[in-house]
Amino acid sequence: MGTNCMSPEEKAEKIPVRTSGLAKLLLIVMGIVLSFLLLGAVELVLGVIHYGPPRALFLKEKPFDEEYYYINRDISELFFPKWAVKPGFYERFPVVKKPNTIRILATGASTTLGDPFGTQSAFPNLLGQILRDIAPNRTYEIANCGVIAISSLDVLQIHKDALKYDPDAILIYCGHNEAYGADGIDSPVQRSFSSRNMAKAWLKFRNLRLSMLVRDILYKISGGGKPDDPTQEGFGMWTMRDRFVQAGTTKHDRMMRFYRENILEMLESARGKGVDVILCTLISNVRGQSPMGSKHPDDLAAEKLETFEDIYPRGLREMEAGNWSEAVCLLEACSDIDPEYAEVQFRLGRCYEAAGDSLAAFQAYVHARDLDVVHFRACSEQNEILRDIASHWDTKGKHRLVFLDIERQLYKDYPGGPGREFFTEHVHPYPIGHAWMAQEMARMLSTSEIAPTFGAWDMSRLRPPREYLGRVGMSNLDVAAGLDLTEKYKLAKWPFTECYDNAETREFIQKRIEMLVSYMNPTEQEVFKSIPLEPEGRLYDFGTRHFVLADQYRGQRLGQEALRELSIARDYWWPMVFVESDLALLSLALGRPDDAERFLDRARRLDPKFPAIHFVAGTLYHSRGQLQAAAQEFETYLNADPKGRFSKPAGNALNMIYEKMRGGR
Repeated sequence: MGTNCMSPEEKAEKIPVRTSGLAKLLLIVMGIVLSFLLLGAVELVLGVIHYGPPRALFLKEKPFDEEYYYINRDISELFFPKWAVKPGFYERFPVVKKPNTIRILATGASTTLGDPFGTQSAFPNLLGQILRDIAPNRTYEIANCGVIAISSLDVLQIHKDALKYDPDAILIYCGHNEAYGADGIDSPVQRSFSSRNMAKAWLKFRNLRLSMLVRDILYKISGGGKPDDPTQEGFGMWTMRDRFVQAGTTKHDRMMRFYRENILEMLESARGKGVDVILCTLISNVRGQSPMGSKHPDDLAAEKLETFEDIYPRGLREMEAGNWSEAVCLLEACSDIDPEYAEVQFRLGRCYEAAGDSLAAFQAYVHARDLDVVHFRACSEQNEILRDIASHWDTKGKHRLVFLDIERQLYKDYPGGPGREFFTEHVHPYPIGHAWMAQEMARMLSTSEIAPTFGAWDMSRLRPPREYLGRVGMSNLDVAAGLDLTEKYKLAKWPFTECYDNAETREFIQKRIEMLVSYMNPTEQEVFKSIPLEPEGRLYDFGTRHFVLADQYRGQRLGQEALRELSIARDYWWPMVFVESDLALLSLALGRPDDAERFLDRARRLDPKFPAIHFVAGTLYHSRGQLQAAAQEFETYLNADPKGRFSKPAGNALNMIYEKMRGGR
């Protein structure tokens, strides 16, 4: 036989196996399906063990006989790494909307949230207070859904979730964080994806529980990507250093396009659900905030740049000497050479204002804001986008769009441009500024298309702004705490060295804090002094601050003052069992046993196992002469919490009771 002869079996082994195109396609589809099934199974398991933060904007709880929606206090974990997670806050409203009720959910970022003062003095809460006065025929549920430092791409995600909670309207105030906020144009997401739809898809993938598990593992391995400078930890502005978004560039144009598309998608989703939208323009500090960055165009000729660098320092020297006319001539010459250099425009504004030309100053300030290459304030183009959208939006009969041009009204009321008397720094108003915003929103709503929805309006019932701040519990201590937070954790860490007036701003805020402290009583002053000593900035929280103040007054036997402060904390935190039990004790001390019993009943319904409830009940029974019942409650408390806050008074009371009962133990 020849060497090439092979058996049939050997020949079969030599024949290559071919897979048809259809079979390949089926294998690919099966692989994709199996991958999704595996991913779904992992997500299901991680969901069962509650790994990661809840995804919903609001969570259900039933503190008493009625179910409530509570804001998801971990919502910012969907947008930030763990080291940069923002503190939670408290919002709630009933699950079942009662007849004659108007429910408005306010979306946005830090201004909506009321940073740095908190949600109590933010414009959504104050708007609710005002509407209850001037349109009293309705019940109002206005919930704050703001999250600090998020862009409109993230607000879009919150907005769509908010539509699930039966709102009558969504109030939209967002746009300051389009450059550097979470998932803004200069964030890793949008630097990686030039397509808005791809960025949206990535956000969904990023918030899968499996993705969060991987991210948490990498966080532990790498240290979480914290800043190298420990003084910047917890302060995100260091990430924006040397990242410019210059007007007229491709990056700026893309940011404006994405902003428009995000707002339009918000409106489209609301229209699809038949929910009204209240869309607001954005306000910022133009007169009291110098540009955070200035940059010459890349194509500026060398000889022009040389001339600019010769003239500009001379203009600054004349400005510092108070020679306004000379300074204006030199700075205008700089502006002719480079009309895009933001700081030149701002300094011209200062010179014009000093020379008495407030209109020219205002125009220069606005121009400087729009040219600021550190795009940390919404520019004029963004508000023009909102105006254009509002003028062309087709509701198609499914919902109504109410456009509130807050910016134009602000410039009417502050014709020279708002500055440090209104804003704490670049975009965040004082509480009195939030009260102004809420009043103007209410006025505009009263003449809008949806005004009849609110019933009869009576604008004569509108109260002064400070009265509304008093109603929500804002005090000099609260304003000083917010300014202290701004000064220590924002301005002191401001990475933008070109803000030439930053030291001036810090000095202004420090003097304002000193003035507010001088208005406080000694107890408030002591609490304010203890703010930097508290771990993790505990006393920057509005509720904690008022609870501590109540405790101080209680120790001084100032029951009425303690009751007032604890009631303020309760309105912010409600419902919390320790607050209800403390309110019961204070009511007893003030000789109000019926109020005490009501608070005690609420505490029992919140958490019947909370030990202090038994001490409060024993005190109540003792005051009524029900010695046996009192003794039983005191014993129960001591068994549950033998070294607790009330162990000594409970033991003393128990000994006295047994002496009276003659039986001893």
